[in-house]
Amino acid sequence: MKVCIVTYDEYINIPYILKYERLLKQYKIEYDVILWDRRNALAKDSMPKNYYVFKSEIKKSKVSKIIPFYKWKRFTLNILKTINYDKIIVLTTLPAIIISGFLLNKYPNMFLLDIRDFTYENIKLYKIWVDKLISKSALTFISSEGFKSWLSDSNKVYLTHNISNIEKEEETTQLKLNKSKLVIGFVGGIRYYTENCKIINNLKNKSNIQLLYVGKTHTGIELEKFCKKNVIGNVSFKPAYQNDEKPSIYKNIDFINSIYGSKSQVVKTALPNKLYDCILFKKPIIVSSGTYLAKVVNEYNLGFDVDINKDDLYVKLLSYIEAFDDQLFLEGCNTFKCKVLQEDKHAEDKFLEFIE
Repeated sequence: MKVCIVTYDEYINIPYILKYERLLKQYKIEYDVILWDRRNALAKDSMPKNYYVFKSEIKKSKVSKIIPFYKWKRFTLNILKTINYDKIIVLTTLPAIIISGFLLNKYPNMFLLDIRDFTYENIKLYKIWVDKLISKSALTFISSEGFKSWLSDSNKVYLTHNISNIEKEEETTQLKLNKSKLVIGFVGGIRYYTENCKIINNLKNKSNIQLLYVGKTHTGIELEKFCKKNVIGNVSFKPAYQNDEKPSIYKNIDFINSIYGSKSQVVKTALPNKLYDCILFKKPIIVSSGTYLAKVVNEYNLGFDVDINKDDLYVKLLSYIEAFDDQLFLEGCNTFKCKVLQEDKHAEDKFLEFIE
């Protein structure tokens, strides 16, 4: 048995690949991984031999992406046609659609589709193609129950979660309300420029608040420049990190910033990694109102939601702190974690059926 994991992203952007690799190694299944080094950040021969790395920098313009994507397709299909894989795992819908002809003709009911985001499903033809891929997959994983609002019904769709670092879980509530300065941390790929500018403006130069951004900054998200231009001194930035560094990063954070707005289906229906960081490291999470994430957070008492366009974040934060019930928060973390682990166990069982 030999499996190929196909992705069109960088390793740092797909922490959920670790779950697949762990299971494949655990069951002694040989596998390869196809990656895309978009920033020319990987040194030659820095990756294991079973990693095929496509190197091509990518610009922000949609038109400029056409040629790199075409080259990625040619690179990927050359590997898939050369090596006789038994099963294929495709991470997210766009790469699956790009190589859909090969998947549907050569691997019907022998590939796994992993859907992590809403992409172009608002385009009718794209949505039809996604539905076709799901119907011809062996199984399809989604990372949020909210995705069912825009996906067609299928008995091949199962829920999985982006939870990691479980072995480093904190057992008690970590929020220290007697600190002179509370740290609100954004840990992950730094995007959502407009929303974060509003957050920074709302909390700028508050003596008792420190905003921290940790992670790779996406193209065009110039928050540091924004802070310098507006003379904002209570915001700091740290570079990209490895997934296993998260526990130490969160030791210095009191609240998790997971405010993405609620304009698009992407943010309305997704459950980000930060939610799992919240329940593992016992840090309350701040999320956008009107999202599926807010529904989960409020149901399990994991933090609070805010409409960054209307609400005063500082006032809502102080109100939450004043009414904070550490026992209620801890119970919510543990209840939701049990639900997540139970659903993940079911997904793992389905995955083992797939690789068998």
